[in-house]
Amino acid sequence: MSHVHLPSLDGAAAWLNSEPLDPSDLRGQVVLVNFWTLTCINWLRQEPYVRAWSQAYRDDGLVVIGAHTPEFSFEHDVDGVRRAV
Repeated sequence: MSHVHLPSLDGAAAWLNSEPLDPSDLRGQVVLVNFWTLTCINWLRQEPYVRAWSQAYRDDGLVVIGAHTPEFSFEHDVDGVRRAV
């Protein structure tokens, strides 16, 4: 199994549902970084699966980090993103 180094997460505008994480905080865990946006049909279809994986495997070391990448101006509203997550 190869290991990939997680890049810095310093560019995040805000953290929701956790304190800011650093790659050193996640060392030794399996990390899934899921890039998404509020109105993307592809995200809407896969979100229930990623949420289920997170719940099913968190005790085995899986950490899911959702990186919201807004496409439209209204998707920049952090409160709207907070409600979605």
